[in-house]
Amino acid sequence: QTQLSDEIIKDAELAMYHSKRIGGDRIDVYKPAMRARKTDRLTLESELRRAIEREEITILYQPIVRLNTSQVEAREALLRWRDPERGTIQPSDFIGVAEATNLISEIGHRVISLACAATVGRPSGERVSINLSGRQFHDPGLLDTVDRALRESGLAASRLEFEITETVAMQDLERADLILAALHQRGIRLLMDDFGTGHSSLSNLRRLPLHAVKIDRSFVADLPGETRARGIVTAIIAM
Repeated sequence: QTQLSDEIIKDAELAMYHSKRIGGDRIDVYKPAMRARKTDRLTLESELRRAIEREEITILYQPIVRLNTSQVEAREALLRWRDPERGTIQPSDFIGVAEATNLISEIGHRVISLACAATVGRPSGERVSINLSGRQFHDPGLLDTVDRALRESGLAASRLEFEITETVAMQDLERADLILAALHQRGIRLLMDDFGTGHSSLSNLRRLPLHAVKIDRSFVADLPGETRARGIVTAIIAM
C-alpha cells in the first residue's frame, strides 16, 4: 500500500513538473512517456557530467566577416559535444539539461577560458564572440570568471565580446543593466542576439550599453526577395 502511494505521488510530481515546464494555466495527467523522458534526462545528465570530466566539450569557431573588405573581424565560439560513440552532439540536444542542472556554469567557465586563450595568437584586433545563456548570464561568478580568463590569457578586454538574447535581457532588466554595465566598464563589447523575437522596446535598447544587435535569422533568411522582411530589416538597421 505504501509503495503504491509513493509511486502515485511520484507520477503526480512528474505531471506537475511537465505542466510547469510548458507554462500557462493548465492541468496535466500523468502519462508513462513522462517517466521515460525523465529517465532519458537523467541518463543524459550523467553522460554530460562524464563528458565535462573527459573534456569532450569543445569549441568550433565561425568567422564573422566584414563584407566590404572581406576581413575577419571576429570569430564566434560555438559549443559542441564530441562523444566518442555518438559523434558530434549539437547544443540544442544538451544545453537544456546543462541549464537545468547548473552544469552550464561549469561549461561556460571552460568556454570563456579556452576562447580567450585561443584568441591571443590570432591577428591583432580580431575578437572572439561568446554566447551567454540565461543561467550563465545571471551567475554571480561570471565577472570573476571573465577577469580570470582575461588575466591568465593576456587577452585585451576589447577583443572579447558577449552575446545575450533579447529574451534573457528582458527577463530582469534591472539586473541585466547592472551586469552589462560591469562588463562594459571592463571594455568588453556587448551584442544582443536574436533581435526581433522578444519584447524589448527602443527605450530599453537605448538604456543598455550595447555595441550591436544581431537581427534574428527569421527576418534575414528570405532576403533579398521577401518584401516585408526586407522592410523590417531596413528599418532596424536605420534605427
